[in-house]
Formats: sequence, structure tokens, C-alpha cells
Amino acid sequence: MSGLHHIMIETKKMDDVGIAHDRANKAGLPISSSLGRHIGDRMLSFYVRTPTGFDFEIGWDSVQVDDNTWSAQYFDSHEGWVGEVWGHEYAHLGINPTVHTIGDTEPDRSVDLTAVVNRAGR
Repeated sequence: MSGLHHIMIETKKMDDVGIAHDRANKAGLPISSSLGRHIGDRMLSFYVRTPTGFDFEIGWDSVQVDDNTWSAQYFDSHEGWVGEVWGHEYAHLGINPTVHTIGDTEPDRSVDLTAVVNRAGR
């Protein structure tokens, strides 16, 4: 993939995400990813496809990074899912990343997330 994938704005209140989601649906805008919560940054958000083909993410409550104390981390849900805690079904890809399990008990930290995207034909 080349070009711009998505841009994001973070709201101050969770209700603002819900109101934006309602307005996008009412206006008939294409929801490219349903409401959901990312594993890595814990952002609650949804995505709308813009007329020029990139996604616009509207979200709330991401992890705030302190440059003095932050260190890289591996994130997965308690169920061992890759990608999302819940939601974020990507309609245009035909996948829901939350159903891609990586192990029954201990997560496989060598999983390449591009394999999930490649299975969707991207």
C-alpha cells in the first residue's frame, strides 16, 4: 500500500465519538471500521472512508505517552487476540481482526500482523 492510510482526531469525551458515529451513519458516510478499541493505544474509535480514499479515524481515550518513561511493549487482549480488544470490523477488507487468535494459552510474540492484512488481499 502506498499513500495516506488514515488520519485521526482524538475527542475529549467518549460521547463525542458516539455522536460523530451517529452523524456519520445518518449522513450515509461509508464506515470503513466499526466502533472498537485498539489493543496498543487503547483508543476507542471508528473509521470513515473519505471521498479521496483514505480513512478518517475519530477516537477517544488513548494511552498518553511520557517520553521520559515510555518503553516499547507488546500488547494483546486477555483472550490472545491480535489487533483489537473488541470491534473495529473492517468492512472494506471483509475481516474482523478480533477473531484472529494467536494461541490458546500463551500468545506467540513472533506473529507478523501483516499476515492478517495480507489474508484480506491488501
